[in-house]
Amino acid sequence: MGIKGKLLSVYALIAIVTSVYTSVWGDLAYKGAAYNIGRSIVWPCILFPSLGTFIGGVLIVLFVLWVSFGRR
Repeated sequence: MGIKGKLLSVYALIAIVTSVYTSVWGDLAYKGAAYNIGRSIVWPCILFPSLGTFIGGVLIVLFVLWVSFGRR
């Protein structure tokens, strides 16, 4: 197993732990396990909320650039 496989395994393990934690003890536990599993896939944005804001801003800028330059 290479470094890529190890990194993906660690990421998946943290996502599983995050989904169990948020499903049982989290603020959004009332929403159900499927909702919390979906949120845990992007666990860095849960643990670091400013990262989610940054990623959202980058996606908006990329979309505006795509709309501006991709329609020629």
